[in-house]
Amino acid sequence: MRGHGELVFRALVKALRRDEDPKNLPGLDYRDTWTGEVVSNGLAPIPHPDRLPDFPYHRVAMPRYVRRTFLGTRTLSHHSSYGCPFLCNFCAVVMNMVNGRWYAQSAERTAWVVHHLVEHWGANAVEFAASKR
Repeated sequence: MRGHGELVFRALVKALRRDEDPKNLPGLDYRDTWTGEVVSNGLAPIPHPDRLPDFPYHRVAMPRYVRRTFLGTRTLSHHSSYGCPFLCNFCAVVMNMVNGRWYAQSAERTAWVVHHLVEHWGANAVEFAASKR
């Protein structure tokens, strides 16, 4: 995968399970079996955080990630956005990953995630990892 692979990876797995050729998936690079050359399909569209599935917290050993911070005794992290609207010439993330865009979860989605962290994992604080806008 190149770029944001959240949806591309899922499409790749589905294609392989169906015994379909995934070579045309945007965001996929691969080595051509005949020529040995690396083929790049170009980047896939950047998905908006609200259109991505919820994090599968039930598949992670969540108690390992609960920690004491200055925010609270049971702090968990949540990444509520990605990207950055500024085109600084020293930053690789801006141009290579999001083309100068900033994508944030909606307030409703972020509130739902926080509620889930409190109800299911006993969080009394949430540390947000988000790009500044």
